[in-house]
Amino acid sequence: MMMSKFMGRRDQIESRRARWLFVIGRLKPGVSFAQANAEVETIGHQLAQAYPETDKDRTIGLLPANDVKIIPGVDRVLYAASFVLLAVVGLVLLIASANVANMLLARATARKKEIAVRLAMGASRWRLMQQLLVESLLLAIGGGAVGLLLAAWSNRALDSLLRMPQLILPIEIGLGLAVDFRVVGYTMALAGLTAVIFGLAPAWGASRVDLASTLKDESGTTSAGRGRRRLRNTLVVAQVSLSLVLLIGAGLSVRSLLNAHRIDPGFRAEGVATAMFGPELQGYKSEQSAEFFRRLLEGVRALPGVQKAALVSNLPLAFEIRTTSATTEANSALPEKEWPDVDTTTASPDYFEAMGIPILRGRGFLEQDITNKQNYAVVNEALATKFWPGEDPIGKRIVLDKKGRVAEVIGVARNAKYRTLGEAPRPYLYQSNANRPFEMGVFLVRTNGDPRALLPIIRQQARQIDAKVPVISLHTLAEATSVVMLFPRVGAALFGLFGLLGLALASVGLYGVLAYMVSQRTHEIGIRMALGAQPRDILKLIVGQGLALTLIGVGIGLAGAVAATRIIEVLLYGISPTDIPTFAGVSFVLLAVAALACYIPARRAAKVEPMVALRYQ
Repeated sequence: MMMSKFMGRRDQIESRRARWLFVIGRLKPGVSFAQANAEVETIGHQLAQAYPETDKDRTIGLLPANDVKIIPGVDRVLYAASFVLLAVVGLVLLIASANVANMLLARATARKKEIAVRLAMGASRWRLMQQLLVESLLLAIGGGAVGLLLAAWSNRALDSLLRMPQLILPIEIGLGLAVDFRVVGYTMALAGLTAVIFGLAPAWGASRVDLASTLKDESGTTSAGRGRRRLRNTLVVAQVSLSLVLLIGAGLSVRSLLNAHRIDPGFRAEGVATAMFGPELQGYKSEQSAEFFRRLLEGVRALPGVQKAALVSNLPLAFEIRTTSATTEANSALPEKEWPDVDTTTASPDYFEAMGIPILRGRGFLEQDITNKQNYAVVNEALATKFWPGEDPIGKRIVLDKKGRVAEVIGVARNAKYRTLGEAPRPYLYQSNANRPFEMGVFLVRTNGDPRALLPIIRQQARQIDAKVPVISLHTLAEATSVVMLFPRVGAALFGLFGLLGLALASVGLYGVLAYMVSQRTHEIGIRMALGAQPRDILKLIVGQGLALTLIGVGIGLAGAVAATRIIEVLLYGISPTDIPTFAGVSFVLLAVAALACYIPARRAAKVEPMVALRYQ
């Protein structure tokens, strides 16, 4: 499983407080899932009654294997992330649909005379609506087909996000991005539904023409009614507001990624090589594994350029979480279920020097601790404050379980990041391996050279001891802990891509509406200029109308973003989901782009000669 790359010790497996194991089973022939689930639930109730201290509020249930993609707990996170992604894609679809609907409205206005002639010749309103909807449907299907081609091409780029050389994942994750018949069917169905929904209003409006006035209009000019103008402006406002939500999400994600790179993890990952071997997988017993690791550690420490080398049961920031119940001697009389769970790891001498974790008080683990079988512990600042507030923890004793396992605190280490980069200071317990020999563990080797050059040498050292012991992983520490950057990188990439796409769509939509509006008002502009209006007045008029719609959209978008960005709050590092500089900066960018989109048709209108405009039909 992802939270532990290797098998735990016997006491960890047999502990009734352990929660990191998943059991997989196959149903007997003739036994239904419901029957098996009922039997397992009964067993869970019996265990809760037999062991109330540890199992009182815990239940057991079955989950079909087909419903598990990675791990049940991780699947829930991925489903939530998929929901956010689906919502983002939905926003882009709405922006594009509003854009197309606006274009269809403009096209319907331009075809007003043609539609009036068709109605006068006997065509029914329903027949005309059918024609216009079919045209919208063909447009949507064509767009859907092009989108499928782009999706097939972009899948490689999305899949490569999980295979970046600097991103080492503890498990293989496949996104399953194949474009199969289900994807094609869903895409085409969605395209058709979108065409019907967003093509219905333009088709209905186009079929409602005043035959008498339209046919009498010999000039051939067309103009949109007040209702159509209101609908057209509403669609522009919707595009701007939705684009602003996407852009703010993109801005927050990018700033979060930059913050994540600047967060101090509490250790120095540069210059450290890591290696993991599996002697247990070769059938080694506990004593044999401990001897293998001891010999390998001695050999690695003797290598040229090696500053420090150590062993640890699990790395921080690598999806490996181990916890234990612990308390102080003063509170050891309390029931064990009331003892707090703290994150823990087992480390050898030189671990803190190899990781670059400062010891603030006391000392770290020494070789003589192993020789003397002394059960020592080092706590971080958060655990020292939690257990002994205002006191010096050096020399205090920490109780690890009801079996009487006690460790003396010999040092206080600086706080670090253990699960995520964004976590608050978390209590952490470092246990000595004096009485906990390693059966599997991670080698940490700090070198004054390139740590990657050391990896094949470490492999060769292990082969000299036993060539049959499998190598589980060989990475630098920076690579091994890079998994924490997965969500920030993916979030920044996806939100950035969709945000820019939304901005482009909104800009094109705003430009198209204003350009069409200018073409429809050419005669009016000519009259204004003939009456003394200057080009700057025409420029101000057109740009002002476009920016007015943009400002309304920005206001609505800001309100929507305040609510929407709460969804991605858990993915942000060092930044509030309502970060004012991001909101203000993105709004300014959107206004600037919208101003440019308004300026181009306005400039064209301002250059029209008055006599040409007056003769425009």
